[in-house]
Amino acid sequence: MYDSIIIGGGLGGLVAGARLAKSGKKVLLLEQHYILGGCATVFRRKEFVLEVGLHAMDGLDSKDPKTAIFNELGVFDAIDFVRVPEFYRVLGSDIDFLLPDTTDSALKKLSESFPAEKKGIKQYFKTIHGIQEEISALPIDRWKLLLLLPIFPLLFPRLVFYTFKTLGGFL
Repeated sequence: MYDSIIIGGGLGGLVAGARLAKSGKKVLLLEQHYILGGCATVFRRKEFVLEVGLHAMDGLDSKDPKTAIFNELGVFDAIDFVRVPEFYRVLGSDIDFLLPDTTDSALKKLSESFPAEKKGIKQYFKTIHGIQEEISALPIDRWKLLLLLPIFPLLFPRLVFYTFKTLGGFL
């Protein structure tokens, strides 16, 4: 008898299973592939080893929800994370642009490289950080969240606006 059955051993299924097991639940995790990890796996093709998982991740600061989960599961005790100074690179026939990994450095470099877009670049980062702040302020308890629904747009305006905008404003 299991308390939970998780279908899919990708990153989400593994995290859910680990959290449930750590809280004392008996978990059955089902995966159709012979390797766990979903898109975060390694495989061989002849003499080549291909790593198809996550190569880099953002965040891991005090506001990042991944940080709390990684602390809870002991990930930081088992894995040494390496800081990558470049977050993203765009390489094409007429462009080679390296985006730094911190907001201040990225904002500066983007504004210098695209001065006509400086206002929009600042607004973009302001929006992204505002959404991150609202997400980190969401209550974990689902009943608290349900009680907040009537005033949710007042408390979390960016989440509401950009969710509806992303979904095509269907309401």
